[in-house]
Amino acid sequence: MDILPNRILRTSLRSLLSPRIPLDRSIRGEVRSAYRRLDGVSRVRLKRNTFGQVQLGGQRRVYHHLLSVCWLLHRSAMVDEKTGHTAFRDFRRDKATMWRLFEDFVTGFYEREQRVYVVNPGGRRRIAWTGADATDAANRARIPVMEADVILESPERRIILDTKFYLDALARGRGSGTGKLHSGNLYQLLAYLRNRQANRPDGAKHEGSCCIRRWARRR
Repeated sequence: MDILPNRILRTSLRSLLSPRIPLDRSIRGEVRSAYRRLDGVSRVRLKRNTFGQVQLGGQRRVYHHLLSVCWLLHRSAMVDEKTGHTAFRDFRRDKATMWRLFEDFVTGFYEREQRVYVVNPGGRRRIAWTGADATDAANRARIPVMEADVILESPERRIILDTKFYLDALARGRGSGTGKLHSGNLYQLLAYLRNRQANRPDGAKHEGSCCIRRWARRR
């Protein structure tokens, strides 16, 4: 079908077929085969807001991971203004990009590998603040938005996962060789738990967990 998600996929596959992209021969063959299977699908000029225009609905399981890879390719693409050729920078050097990739991996893992929990129910991860300060319009404009990384729900358990991607997963005090979890992360997760529990008191009590991945900086 000539729909936006397929257009993004075909355009991204075409960029990988550039002779200047050093792909393994077998991988290049798979990319070419996938590109041909999308014959009849238009290509689209990818911009930053193109991905935000995608409406997946019930097709989320099919497209979420694929479009995340396309987004990563788009973010990493560099076009030579003189030749028009596309090359890709090593996204593994970009901490922010790797952090988002890790978050998407955790989300995709729970969507694919288990059937006990609903992942991000209703596609909503935003958590509303509770309390008198949050009901005042002037205060709401100053309060930061709370958006959990991953929410898992079942009739028996409700879990908020906070993904973190650090060069050093543990904070170390001066003169102390013992590492501890970053206190700001724990306070953030506690705020998520308290406010979502207050907003949704019916059902299982909320639990929280930090998923931490150490960033191995590449030379």
